[in-house]
This record gives sequence, C-alpha cells and structure tokens, in this order.
Amino acid sequence: MIKNKILFINPPAFAVDDAFRSSVNPPLNLAYLISSLTVHGHSVALLDLGLESIIKYGPRGNNRLLDRFLRGKPDRDFLAFFRMKLQDMFAPDKYTFAAMNADLYPIAFYCLRHVKLISPETVTIVGGTTPTECYGSFISKKQIDYVVLDEGENTLPHLIKFLLAEEKVDSVPGIVFKRNGSFIKTAKREPIELSSKHLPDYSCFDMNSYLRINGNRLMILSARGCRGNCKFCGMPRHLPSRVRKAKDIVREIEFLKNQYGVNNFTFFNSMMNITNSHIEAICQELNNRNLEIQFSCYLKADKYIDSNTFDVLKTAGCNAVDFGIESGSQRILDHYQKGISIGHAVNMAKLARVKGLKVRCTFIWGFPEENWHDFLSSLYVYLRIRLTCSGFFEFRVSESSEYYRNIEHYTADFYEDAIRIRILRFPLRTVIKRFIAKIIQKL
Repeated sequence: MIKNKILFINPPAFAVDDAFRSSVNPPLNLAYLISSLTVHGHSVALLDLGLESIIKYGPRGNNRLLDRFLRGKPDRDFLAFFRMKLQDMFAPDKYTFAAMNADLYPIAFYCLRHVKLISPETVTIVGGTTPTECYGSFISKKQIDYVVLDEGENTLPHLIKFLLAEEKVDSVPGIVFKRNGSFIKTAKREPIELSSKHLPDYSCFDMNSYLRINGNRLMILSARGCRGNCKFCGMPRHLPSRVRKAKDIVREIEFLKNQYGVNNFTFFNSMMNITNSHIEAICQELNNRNLEIQFSCYLKADKYIDSNTFDVLKTAGCNAVDFGIESGSQRILDHYQKGISIGHAVNMAKLARVKGLKVRCTFIWGFPEENWHDFLSSLYVYLRIRLTCSGFFEFRVSESSEYYRNIEHYTADFYEDAIRIRILRFPLRTVIKRFIAKIIQKL
C-alpha cells in the first residue's frame, strides 16, 4: 500500500452561488496541481475544509463565520471544527508535505499553524496570487516553509523532488524559502505552456457534494492572464495572456459531462473575449461536437465585442454573460484604467439581453476617489440596464494590485489598514452608500 506523502488543504472560502457563477466548486488551481503531481508519480490526498465548512454550516453560515474570523471575532466552534479536522488528518508520520492556497491568508495562517503544532516535521508550502505578490509577509511566518510563486504545476513537483532527495533547492526556479534567518528567492520560472498534457484532476474531491450544492455546474478555464490593466485588480500583470486550444477545452468539457453528468459550465477566466478568434474557435468546436451543454462566461465590454459575438456564443449554448462595468462614472473608470466606455458597455449589455442572453453586471461603490456624483452615476447605469442578475459590491483592495503597492500609510497589515483609512475619512458617507447599495440590490 502506497502511503500518502502530499496533503493538499483547501481552506474555507466565501461561498458565491448564482445563475452566473459559483465558488462552491472544487478549486481549479488545486485540481491542476493534483493532476501535475499525479503525472509525476506522487501520491496525493486532500483535506477539503472549504467543502466541509459549507456542508456543516451552509453557504450563508460559512460566509458569516468567515467574516467574523476576518474581523478578529472568531467563533469558537468554527475554529474547533477546523482543529479537529486537521488533528484527524495529521496522524504521526502520515504526510511529509502540506500544500495550501493561501489567498485568504488569515485562515491559511491559522490552519498551517495548527499543522505545525500537530506535526512539526511536516513541510508546509503555500501558493496563490497573494503569496506571490507578498511573499515576504508569508515566508516570515514560522508555520510556512516554502512559497511557490505564480503558476505551480511545474514548480511544485520540481520542489518536492529536490526535498525528497534532500538536495538544496536553490536551483528550483519560482520559490521563496528561509535559510539562516533570512529568505531566498530563486530565479523566475517561465510561464507554463497551456498544452494538452493533462487536465484538472478531480479524483480527490467529493464531487457528488459539490454538484449537489452548486446545481450541477463546474468551472473551466479557456485562458490564463488578462489583457486588462485595472489598477484595483489582483490579476498578475507579469504573466502573459495565453489561450488554450479549442479542442483541448472541449475535450475537457466532454470528459466532465461523461464522467460527472455535468452539462452546465462557467468559463471562469477573467474574460472569454481575450481575442475574438478565441471565442469563435471554442464555439465552432462545441457546435462540431454537438455536446448540448449550456455555459456562461465573463466578457469585457470593450471594442473587442460586438453584435456578432453574442450570436456566436448563443449558437454554441451560451445562456448568460457577465460584464465587469465597475462604475457608472467615466472619470473613475479612466482613473483606474478600466479600458471601457460607459456608453459602449451599456449598449453591449442591452444588446446581449435583446439576443436572449441573461446579463449580469458587477459594479463597485466606495472607490476612495469617488464623490456623490460618481456614486449616483453608477446607480443610474445600474438601473438603466435592467439586469437579470447583478452585483453591487463595496470597494476592497486586492493585496496584489497596483493600488495596494501605492497606497499611502502602507503597512504589513494592509487589508485592515486600508479599510480603516477609508472609514475614518468618510464614516457617514460609507454608511449611507452601503445602505443605498443594499436597497438597490434587493429591488
């Protein structure tokens, strides 16, 4: 019997579930990493705290308890539940490595601290967008041994190979580690080639539970990277935009349909119209295979989208599109380098509805530079489109965004500090906007 040596920990995350997207899904990043490690001959297991939390507390309860945790008022039973799950998994000498996506870093820090308390010899590895951009803050934590930067499909197997052989890891590109009280960052690893060598591996996940909770829907990536340049976004700018071959994408869809009976998909990359030819190739392949599936996707409402785009999508099975408009103020959009015009975005959203597609648009309120005119402009556009489904979210700073790196009063505890700065500046304005936003969303 092969003893498992590598344990992935899927941390709790905020659950989002509507007609357009679902975060109650097996995480794609871990599915890709599990596939890569399996190809390299490693035995892998998964502790899915994200799913466990949602099953136990429900999506709303999970979100409420996570929010309390992040505000520094954790629920005792919530923490005891995770400690119990970790204790059950980390029997003596069972796992050599524990790997975790640490983008929601407070809960990741908490879980890994208990991993080290239970099994001090376990090597802990974290990855994700936030650890990549803020690796110094992560590697300084006693409970973290290695940070994997950027995409980990090639880096993680390479690192584990060297660690198992007890060789120095200095020549492994794309990692950060500690030595003699300081940290060492190795050479940058080249972005991976999106080839057909392997697909995401869901064998470690409780797929029946996921599909029952999220309405039999799965996410899929058709591309990586983003051609946008929004200052508030945490999408890594140093990685190039790359698209997968249409045949590989549809082959994955066909496998998931046959294996799990899934016929509803969300293209989860930042925008499906990364190029016009990319959309056309995928839709053509879907039509050729005649898979009879439905899908939704994210689109950028810029010059690369027109009436023909919606016709192509609809014919291939698309039933919903999601535009990130963010603000009804052109001044705010230009300041944050969104790269769209209000007039064109509104026209495209309306046209998509005319074409028979459900339309979701996201807006953000509370930009630090936002005045009342900007806020009311967003409300006007928000109501003008008459959306099927929508999101109106309070501004939150991504730790890996350009805004994060340039904000005044920068501190290591940036997330809490940034919110505190905004509320101290405009306490009444923030309360009023939050109240109005809730009313608008309910309407």
